[in-house]
Amino acid sequence: MIQPWKSEEQRYEYPLQPTDLVIDAGCYEGDFAAGMDARYGCQIIALEPVPQFFQNCVHRFSLRPNIRMLNYALFNHDGPMKMGLSNNSSGINSTGANIDVEGIRFATLLQHHVYGQVSLLKLNIEGAEFPVLADIVESGLMPRIDRLQVQWHGIENFQREYGMLRDKILRTHTHVWGENPLFWESYELKR
Repeated sequence: MIQPWKSEEQRYEYPLQPTDLVIDAGCYEGDFAAGMDARYGCQIIALEPVPQFFQNCVHRFSLRPNIRMLNYALFNHDGPMKMGLSNNSSGINSTGANIDVEGIRFATLLQHHVYGQVSLLKLNIEGAEFPVLADIVESGLMPRIDRLQVQWHGIENFQREYGMLRDKILRTHTHVWGENPLFWESYELKR
């Protein structure tokens, strides 16, 4: 049975150990990474493509050797890409000034930066969760993710795209909490 969304605190409640790896894609100001570090002291790879947000997080976590910052946008291809930046919001569908950022596929991230299982993949990537998760599914890499936490963002044909992608995720993962797809949802690898 899918548990309802309770509160922001629920996003931090996972059975993690200091040796577990959390990937925080869409780190922004680093609050999620900081929260997971404070609770579990786990290993964290945090991705933030926007240079100013990235630099702020590098400074914020400079004394935390278990948190590694990478200046990338998790996406469905490697290499240069454009994203919109408007005030404190950014993303592939964001209006505002276009900025050049570096994209990285999940497969490439695993190949170069991850050794072993991903205990938690958190996605808050402003609409890019659709192409990213589709790429992860198509690459056969979903079983490398123990837990997935995703904030879905409205895109064109949202219900259809969400439904098709969710069906693919449910082949390998169980929907644990979050009943409204426009809020946070959490999935866990079937054992």
